[in-house]
Amino acid sequence: MTTVASRKPWWLGEKEALLRLAARTSPAFVYSKRAIVEAVTRLRQLSSVDRLFFAVKANHNDDVLRTVESLGVGFECVSLAELNHVQSLFHAIDADRLLFTPNFAPKVEYEAALSKGVHVTIDSPYPLEKWPELFAGRDIILRVDPGSGNGHHQFVHTAGKEAKFGADADDIEKIKHIADDIRCRVVGIHSHAGSGILDEKHWVDTTQHLYTVKQHFKSIHIVNIGGGLGIPQSNFEQNPINFTAFDAGLSKVGKASLRALLI
Repeated sequence: MTTVASRKPWWLGEKEALLRLAARTSPAFVYSKRAIVEAVTRLRQLSSVDRLFFAVKANHNDDVLRTVESLGVGFECVSLAELNHVQSLFHAIDADRLLFTPNFAPKVEYEAALSKGVHVTIDSPYPLEKWPELFAGRDIILRVDPGSGNGHHQFVHTAGKEAKFGADADDIEKIKHIADDIRCRVVGIHSHAGSGILDEKHWVDTTQHLYTVKQHFKSIHIVNIGGGLGIPQSNFEQNPINFTAFDAGLSKVGKASLRALLI
């Protein structure tokens, strides 16, 4: 098992081919299928994670999505447009492999996602308060704010008091009360703090926080620990994620019947 992400970028071995390509057309986006397969394979070796979901917003290139899908990875979509795009590429994809995680989405997008039977995430009391008939009798995932952001730059921090993502700690009991009233089951808990994170302890801390919040809802069996896995941008100044420590840390926290990781 590869325990630490390689410091050698894939393009070094393809330097001459890339230079020939650049001579014909430049600038150009170039992706390595082998690098994608290797990354997914490494993550599949994590015993503490049951399922992987690829965030479509990270890269919506059709060939990238096809490669990821062929490896059995699900898709996290933040909009109805992303959800429709994935389903247009993979007509027979199981709804269980699709995760809808919007932010301030209109009612029509929630309606469409629920009608498709995919996993639906809410991140505030608002949808339950304003459209109780839409969520009555439904299963949902709740995104919570872990309290602080993380990542390679403040602009990619997606948690903390300055961020708009995730329910505040003060809203948890309110959400539970509304959900109980309309017989909406909170079956999953989720958090995501940012992008480009290289410290494996971040996901351990996130998982611990989610297990604390999980105690408020007896029906939770899905723990989505988010993503933001970083790639070192400098071979000399940054250390890659140690996945052995990552796996060991998560395993010590506890075990839900399903634990997912966004990539």
